[in-house]
Amino acid sequence: MLSILIPVYNYNTTSLINEIHEQAIFSGIDFEILVFDDGSNEYTKENCAINTLSFSEYRILPNNIGRSAIRNSLASTAQYDFLLFLDADIEPYCDTFIKKYVEVLTSKTEIISGGLLYKNTKPKKDQMLRWKYGHKKESVLAKERKEKPYLSFLSSNFLIRKSLFKTITFNENIPNLACEDTLFALDAKAKGITIEHIHNPVFHLGLENNNVFLKKSLESVEVRQSLIQKRLLKPTDTKITDLASKIEKNRLRGLVVIFHKCTEKLFKKNLISHNPSLLIFDLYRLGHYFQQQKK
Repeated sequence: MLSILIPVYNYNTTSLINEIHEQAIFSGIDFEILVFDDGSNEYTKENCAINTLSFSEYRILPNNIGRSAIRNSLASTAQYDFLLFLDADIEPYCDTFIKKYVEVLTSKTEIISGGLLYKNTKPKKDQMLRWKYGHKKESVLAKERKEKPYLSFLSSNFLIRKSLFKTITFNENIPNLACEDTLFALDAKAKGITIEHIHNPVFHLGLENNNVFLKKSLESVEVRQSLIQKRLLKPTDTKITDLASKIEKNRLRGLVVIFHKCTEKLFKKNLISHNPSLLIFDLYRLGHYFQQQKK
């Protein structure tokens, strides 16, 4: 019936697994929970408790293989017809999370995205950028996600028929930084595979501090540039590259670069502060995009 697949890296996921295990038992379905650890050096002792649960396995990989490869490895190991991928640093929105997925499965089910939320309680002050971004950009209602079913896809909470995963896997040839969700969804689109969006969200709990999230965001911008150069992405496939493309066409790139040079230090100071602006975040990433392009 259902293989629940969770990659983990340096995170204590026992609370999540206990909750998911209890829900799966209550649902009365055939299931397994596979947790593959991507070469962590923290929380491995705590996570080993997963092996004491029925139909559950915690496996530590000898080396870090990356976000795409570990998901592909989980899928190839799974035994059931449907695969439910979850990130390790999440919490189900409700105690009928597993049941809701089971109830919507049909003979036509291909991919189902459940959605992502962030808790309303404000985090630590140095985590405000990640929290604000998540609330604004990632916490999207199902009816809104349906308008752009492929571009709104996130791999943190989705279900896929296993037979389909043999035709669309996560790309292991890209840097282990970003865009695996986007490439996966666009591959599905190219193959005519339907992504259905429902309201069955999880809370994202693992918030990076402002400095770490900003660094990862800039690396993500650079990855997008690389993927466009390799023709794995079209400029219109993501918001920032689409905007950058329009700026290029209107010959405004030089102005953006000058603006970025003048504001870079001031903007960064805001973004790592306790009250970061998402408008400044977008402008900063756009400026970085063109700055890196010049190099």
